Amino acid sequence: MLGFLKNLGYYYTLHLANVWNEKGSMVKNFIIVLFLSLFFVLPAQATLVKPPNVDQLANLSKFIFKAKVIAKNTELDLEESHKIVTYYTVEVLEWVKGNSWTGTDTLVFKQLANGNFEVDGRMVNQQIYFPQYDINETWLFFLPNPHWKSGLVAPLALQYGAYKVSVDTNGQESLPALEHR
Repeated sequence: MLGFLKNLGYYYTLHLANVWNEKGSMVKNFIIVLFLSLFFVLPAQATLVKPPNVDQLANLSKFIFKAKVIAKNTELDLEESHKIVTYYTVEVLEWVKGNSWTGTDTLVFKQLANGNFEVDGRMVNQQIYFPQYDINETWLFFLPNPHWKSGLVAPLALQYGAYKVSVDTNGQESLPALEHR
């Protein structure tokens, strides 16, 4: 497929160059070649992202903890971020790194919400693709400091900074998503 696209781009480059050459301008040829080169090369390079490994997540995190989600509330945040956010209330079961920023093991953190919402009588589509957590689920979170102004916080590297804890029939906990990386 890539060879076909290169040949197609080469053909159109030559064809357009010949047409424009008749009317004369080296600059026009250069612009066409540059445009077609960018058109066929850039999209392929923008799709690859290497996820961080656990050591990188641990080093970059200010807080690492295992917690159970006990409440969640989505609303328009007019105080700080002026975006639709979800407030997650979690009960920390185990601290791995850092200490509670509230002084208790019940924390509330917020992140941008995903979905369609009605705000002031109009529909707002906010597709941010942050992880979402359901009540009674247990997660291992890798979090940075909350943003100084908006108060928003999201797991580091988005979906790579939060891992759902699974429990088997013997009560043994595991992190399946982390084990498959």
